[in-house]
Amino acid sequence: MQAETPALPQIPGFTVLGQAGKGGMGSVFIAEQHAPRRKVALKVLARAPDATTLEAFRREAAAIARL
Repeated sequence: MQAETPALPQIPGFTVLGQAGKGGMGSVFIAEQHAPRRKVALKVLARAPDATTLEAFRREAAAIARL
């Protein structure tokens, strides 16, 4: 018996292609952005963030932007 694959999220402006990973804050998906057309990674948080989670997410985004 095969495990059921969870449905990919529907995110306006993107076509979600698949899940790249999952961690403590949520899941990361590979998607194609509609405009400009390009492949991107999208992090979808597992739940509404509290102040600590939101700050961690902002630090992570800033670090990735520097790459």
